[in-house]
Amino acid sequence: MAIFDVSLDTANGLYAWGWRLSLGGAVVTAVGIGVLMWGTRVRDHDFEKQVADLHGAAARAEERAGNLESEAAATRERAAGLEKAAAETRLAVEQEHTARLQLEAKHAALQSYQAQRRLTHEEKRTIIAAISPFPGQKVEIQSILGDSDGKEYAEDFVAVFDAAKWDHNGDAGVSYHVWTPEPVGIEVTVNDGYARNVVPGIEALVGALQKLGLIGTTGFIRPEVPVGQVQLRIGRKPPFKDE
Repeated sequence: MAIFDVSLDTANGLYAWGWRLSLGGAVVTAVGIGVLMWGTRVRDHDFEKQVADLHGAAARAEERAGNLESEAAATRERAAGLEKAAAETRLAVEQEHTARLQLEAKHAALQSYQAQRRLTHEEKRTIIAAISPFPGQKVEIQSILGDSDGKEYAEDFVAVFDAAKWDHNGDAGVSYHVWTPEPVGIEVTVNDGYARNVVPGIEALVGALQKLGLIGTTGFIRPEVPVGQVQLRIGRKPPFKDE
């Protein structure tokens, strides 16, 4: 064929060039493979570095998250401490307020106790309304000799009996005495025959005084009190109750 119709020198030259080109291709291939492997190593190293950086970033993020959680826990603890302190402060303020109110109430009670005993307008009105339907009822008013407080208090009752038209026999029915022991508060005293013959006027007086809290539920009976008459004793002021 024509393609083989060349001289030996030409064939040898082509052969030599073929080897040269083959060796050159092999070198280029080897270099390409080397470059490819180097590039792969570089890429792998960069990837590994990126992965390591990501792991480092994740670790730092976890560390920051842990720090934030610790700070949050510390903040919650401080908030709980502040809330506890605030609750203790509120309790102390409430206790102080309660103690102050109690002290003021005691002071007011002491001032009221130390004041002169007098029948209030409402107390006078209540007693008069209760006993006025029984005019002419005989009554005696007694108080402790030398007790100015009891004397003034007794005079209030005298005024009430006068308004209700009860009979205390003028000044003869208002007297001052020395008793041992001395009575305390107000005593309503009747004859022992009262239990057998209840007097409506005396019953009304006792009811009104009990309603106002001026006497207790226990009355007094003395044989020297005339039958049908009531004796009102004004004793010493009851002792102050510091509750």
